[in-house]
Amino acid sequence: MARPCLDTSDDEFDRIININLRGVWYCMKAELRHMIAQGSGAIVNCSSIGGMVGSKGRSAYSASKPESSA
Repeated sequence: MARPCLDTSDDEFDRIININLRGVWYCMKAELRHMIAQGSGAIVNCSSIGGMVGSKGRSAYSASKPESSA
């Protein structure tokens, strides 16, 4: 839900960070176990334009979408 930064609770910020950062982290750990067992593989993580361009009321979301480089 879009809301001003000052109106975003710590719990809401933590929820967004946990989904968008920890979710990727946990998935990669599980994927890596399979890749190591089979001897190869590739992981492609996609982010969002939100990591490069902020949106009004979306500061927590934007903070959880770091800019990536090619």
